[in-house]
Amino acid sequence: MVAGSERSPGLSWAIRVREQHGEAHAQALFSRIMFLAVGLLGLVSAGFAVVLPYLLPLLASGFAPAKLALATPPAAPDRGRATGA
Repeated sequence: MVAGSERSPGLSWAIRVREQHGEAHAQALFSRIMFLAVGLLGLVSAGFAVVLPYLLPLLASGFAPAKLALATPPAAPDRGRATGA
């Protein structure tokens, strides 16, 4: 029950800040918290994007190689770069 009828402790804290410091201060605090939360979500997402290609073979080690190949991107094709030969 994540979003049930339980009161969130953050809600009472936000109301207290608004009553003690005013609407502008409460809005600024809320904006900072949201900015940090979205930034943290972005960092975690970027971390997963970097780590997951290496972690997926370990997590899916029970699958056949043909099925595992469906979940991994193909190697980038050589686009006519000089090979030095």
